Parts: sequence; C-alpha cells; structure tokens
Amino acid sequence: MAEFNETLIRDENDFVLKTILSVSTGCICPLILLGNLLVIIPFIQSHRVRTPSNHLILYLAIVDLTFGIIMPFSCFLHNKEVFQRVFEGIQLGVSIASFSFMVSIALDKAFSIAKPLRYTSVMTKINIQIYSVTLGLIAIATAVSLMCFIPSDEKDFQILILGILLIPCVILVSASYFYIYSVASKHIQAMRQVEVSVRSKERRDRLVLKSTNNNYCYQSSIEEHHSIFSSKKLSKKKNKRNYFKTKMPPSSRYGVNLSLTVVLLLGSRLPGPLGTLLLGNYTGVLIRVLDVPLYLCSAFNPWVYAYHNLELKKLMRRLMRKMKKRLCCSCCSMDPLSSISSHNSKTSKKTSEIEDFSSLQLF
Repeated sequence: MAEFNETLIRDENDFVLKTILSVSTGCICPLILLGNLLVIIPFIQSHRVRTPSNHLILYLAIVDLTFGIIMPFSCFLHNKEVFQRVFEGIQLGVSIASFSFMVSIALDKAFSIAKPLRYTSVMTKINIQIYSVTLGLIAIATAVSLMCFIPSDEKDFQILILGILLIPCVILVSASYFYIYSVASKHIQAMRQVEVSVRSKERRDRLVLKSTNNNYCYQSSIEEHHSIFSSKKLSKKKNKRNYFKTKMPPSSRYGVNLSLTVVLLLGSRLPGPLGTLLLGNYTGVLIRVLDVPLYLCSAFNPWVYAYHNLELKKLMRRLMRKMKKRLCCSCCSMDPLSSISSHNSKTSKKTSEIEDFSSLQLF
C-alpha cells in the first residue's frame, strides 16, 4: 500500500508539472517568436539599422529565435533518451551563445564610451561578423565538450555550468554597465555645471540691461516693460522646458539596462543549479520546468535590447501597426454585417459624388 501511495503521489506531481510545462510553453513560445521576428525583419527591410553595434542585437535575436523553435521539442520529448540528449546539447549551446552575445553587447557599449576614437576603426561590420561566427563556434564546441564530459552526478554538472557560464557573465555585464553608468553620471554633472554658469551670466546681462534702460530711457521703459516682461516669461518657460529635458538623465537608462540584464541572467540560469543543489537528482519533467525561465529570458531580450534603440524602435512600431491593421482588416472581412455596411457606405459615397457632378454640370 505504501508503494502504491507513493506511485500515486508521483503521478499527481508529474501531472501538475506537465500542465505547468504545457501552459508555459503555450504562452512563452509565441512571445519568443513574435518579439525576435520584430527585431529581425527591420534588418531585412532597411539599411539604416545595419550598424556594427546593431548586428550584435540581430545575432542575439537569431539565437533567441532558435530557442523559441527548440522549446516545444525539448519540453515534450523528455521521455525519449536520444531526443532528450540531443535537445539538451542544443539548448546548452544556444544558452551559451545568447549569454555571450548579451555580454558582448554590454562590452561593446563600454568600449564605445571608453575609447570612442578606436571604436570606429575596430568595430566594423566585417569584424563583428567574424566575431559572431567565432562566438557561435565556441558556444557549440563548449556545449559538445560539456555534453561529452557530463559527470555521473547531476550536481557536479550544474555546478560546472554555474561556474563557467553564469558567474563570469554576471560579473562582466555588471562591470561594463556600471562603468557606463558612472561615465554618464559624470557627463551629466558637467553639463549641469555648464548650464548653471550660462544661466548666471544671462542673469548678470539682464541686470546690466535693466540698469542702462532705467538711466537712459525712463519714460519709454514703462510702455516697453510689458512686452519685455512677457518675452522674459516665454524665455523662462522655454529654459524650464529645456532644463527638464536635460534633467532626464541618460544614465538612468543604463542603470535600468544593468538591473534588467542582471535579473534576466540570474533568473534564467539560477533555478536549474539551485534545484539540483537543493532537491538532488530530479526527474526529466522537473528539469524542463526549471528550464522555463531560460526561455523566458529569450522572450524578454528583444524588448530590453532592441526596443531601447531609437531606429529599431520606430521600425518595430511600424511593423506592429501594420500587423494591427491586417488583423483588423481580416476581422472585418470575417464579419458579414461589417462588410455589408462598408459596401453600402462605398455605394453611398459614389452616388453622392455622381449627384454633385451632375449639379455642377447643370450650373
């Protein structure tokens, strides 16, 4: 009886885990495919986006798109040992590639700020293409070597991944974005000091002009005072607007990127090693459930990296508008009443145009 109860509990737990896995794949997989396709399509359509730094975002989107393609197979073929082995190796290689591209994007931004003169000569399209190809080959080689070198204990393997993959990536990303944040905050402080000095000079000039006007033209100043006062109000408003525009610090954007990337890296790869360290060697369904945050990271990557770029943001918004229009048109074509009303409106417009034309001919 005790063995029978244990099997029932295991079956119930497996059923719950399978439902969680199926729901998560059904929700996350379309998000991965849609978000990364919205990043890839602008590179095909326009040449403006094809800058060297944006190519890293493109390759990251391609890697995350492969995650979305792999996800259903790796989640639902966990019972078969051969397929499980193959998809585990592919998943490991793709995860290494995605993390390495995230780190390379952070290092690219830090290098552009640290050495801007050398950046244009070093970071060309050909160099980035060679770098990305070598990075992909290194990721595949490390994945194959790790899959061949899998130890007998799952804990040792997860600790190995934690030490090789996660900790160095988090250190490099946090260091690069912290450097960018510190440099941007220093630039903002310098800009504010310049603004304060310029404003103090403007105030002194205004006081000098007021004193000269009071000495030479006292009578005419009364009439012109209202116009000067109104113009000063307008200039103050403009200066306030410009001040608030410059007051929005661009360093906060890098701080947001830092926090988001660190959270994504830790939240995507920590559940697997922590699960093995706490729970021990667990079943295949639980492994797939703990790998769900890894796929969720690839769903958030397009909105973290590509949506902060202004050119990519504009093109992504255009694509989203086109998709909305097409969906609305398809919904309208499916509804017979809406199609009849649109047809009646078109015919009424045509009849009104014909009547107007005939009335013009009569006159």
